[in-house]
Amino acid sequence: SISGARSAVLAGLGMQKLPLSEVSKDLAAGRLVRVLPEWSLPTLNIHAVWPASSHRSSLVRLLLEFLLNAKNE
Repeated sequence: SISGARSAVLAGLGMQKLPLSEVSKDLAAGRLVRVLPEWSLPTLNIHAVWPASSHRSSLVRLLLEFLLNAKNE
């Protein structure tokens, strides 16, 4: 999990690629230091598909909103 990986890094157990949204406070406080800032993971394409006649539930709408927001970060 992201939380477990973050805890391990904070305990000095190694390096990890973590979402900036999860570690920005740790970086600002000096608890973590960014290494290899020029390196990044390859882009991942995500596709959401559902039947045209299907009504989208509130959970599906929330997931789509989350994915769009994450894409724009």
